[in-house]
Amino acid sequence: MLFGAVTRKQDLYGYIVGGLVEVQNLPSRHAALAAEMHKRGFMDATPLFFDKDYDLSKKDLGKVDVKDSEDDLFGRCIKCRQRRENIAGPLERPVKETLSRSSRW
Repeated sequence: MLFGAVTRKQDLYGYIVGGLVEVQNLPSRHAALAAEMHKRGFMDATPLFFDKDYDLSKKDLGKVDVKDSEDDLFGRCIKCRQRRENIAGPLERPVKETLSRSSRW
């Protein structure tokens, strides 16, 4: 969804206030992903651009809540939750399962 919003030049305000993206980290995250793709023999054909002028020097352009993101992921994807528990042990708090296509994966 975020990739689509960026490529369609949509405003990222909802992603920022929803705790879904840290805009200031997008360039470095994109560069790291592009480097990994190149290492694996793929081409990165998606330059990162913004329609709006975000001041990427600011450190307050969104803050991702890792616990909320984990809860969302582990509620949607049973296999993801099982992998995480196999690596790091049981989750600290119960996760509400949500019905989605990915929960069947």
